[in-house]
Parts: sequence; structure tokens; C-alpha cells
Amino acid sequence: WGQLSYNLAWSRQTTTYYQEQGDQDPGVELLRRDRRSGQRNDTLTLSVSMPLGSSSRAPTLSAMATRRSGDSRGGSLQTGLNGTLGDERTWSYALSANRDSEVADTTWNGTLQKQAALATVNAGYAQG
Repeated sequence: WGQLSYNLAWSRQTTTYYQEQGDQDPGVELLRRDRRSGQRNDTLTLSVSMPLGSSSRAPTLSAMATRRSGDSRGGSLQTGLNGTLGDERTWSYALSANRDSEVADTTWNGTLQKQAALATVNAGYAQG
């Protein structure tokens, strides 16, 4: 097994809404800007990646979990597997599954690529 890589990140986004109200008299302009309620969203993300073997050709397994404040259903989870095939590593592939609990949706993706002397050929599949 190869070396495990990981990253833990936290971010905060704050959005504030303003409302402008104005009165106009001839020659006089009065403009008032009122602050309205906004929202704050915190996001916590954990990413993990590791090769499935010690060879330089070993496929890599990755996963990323995201939790958003206000998301009562658990956030999202993304998993993936990618690597190369063939003696000259001219074939590459990637598979992924993404689950978003907030909208109860799962997306599946797969790609296969062939690097030839004069061109690169891609094939892909997506569902969800």
C-alpha cells in the first residue's frame, strides 16, 4: 500500500442583504440604506487519497466528505478510483460516485482514455 494523503479544510461564507429606501423632494435627495438579515454558511471538508499498491502504476483511491451548516441530511460524499493500464501507460481510466444527501441524489461517472501517437481518444459515461 502506498502513502496516505489527507486534507482537512474549513471555510465560512457570510452574505448580508441591504435594502435602500429613498425620498426625493425637488433639489433634495435623501437615501437611507438599511441592513437586512443575512446568512452564514460554514463548510467542513475532509479529503483522503492513497495509491492501492506500492508500484508507480497502482491505481489511486480517493474520497472527499463535505458537511455544510444548515444541511440536516448529512452533506455530500465523493469517491473515486483512477489509474493507467498497459505497458506504456497509454490507457487511463477514472470512476467516481458522488452522493449529495441534501437533494438525495447520486451521480456515477466513468471515463476511459487512449493516448495514441497522433490523437487522444476519450469515452465517458455519466448517470444521475
